[in-house]
Order: sequence, then C-alpha cells, then structure tokens
Amino acid sequence: MENFEIARVLGELADLLEIQGANSFRVRAYRNAGRAVAQTSRPYAEMVAAGEKLTDLPDIGETVASHIVELVRTGRLGRLEELGREVPLSLVELTRLESVGPKKA
Repeated sequence: MENFEIARVLGELADLLEIQGANSFRVRAYRNAGRAVAQTSRPYAEMVAAGEKLTDLPDIGETVASHIVELVRTGRLGRLEELGREVPLSLVELTRLESVGPKKA
C-alpha cells in the first residue's frame, strides 16, 4: 500500500469522525497524520515490513500507528468500515465538493 493511499484512508476516517461530531482533537490528529504520511518520501509499507516503530515519526500516535499497520498488512481498515456502516460513505464524497464540509454534509 502506497503512502498516498494510507493518507487518503486517514483523511476519510477524519471526515467520518467529523460528520459524527467526534472530538475535534481526534479529528485533527487523523488529519495531521494523513498529511505526515503523504509528505513522507519513504514508504510506510517498508517501515512496517522492517518492524520499525511508527510512533517515532511526527504526528503518528499509537492508535494511528496501529491503523497504518492494519492497512499495510490487510489493505483494509476495520475502524473505517465500522464508521462506514454508521455514516454513509457517500457523505464523505460530498465533502470533496467546493464549499461542502463535513458539517454541511
């Protein structure tokens, strides 16, 4: 799994959490982690395969690190699927439109 794919999933998770009205610090943590992953030139899949501690990287906490490991190993994220059952993923797609944020969606 490429870094841009991991970043996209973390962004979608942040959007779903924001739509649900989750804690703004949690939402921001996922957004920051997504940006950090996207801006890293070294593949996260490589780091996971090498058994490196992802929490040593900027903006990657324990929970996000476990999500990244799950994504790299399985290609899926259970937490995203769980939230997707509660909130339609089509709402996340609406947030991609100009002037439509998670709250408006």
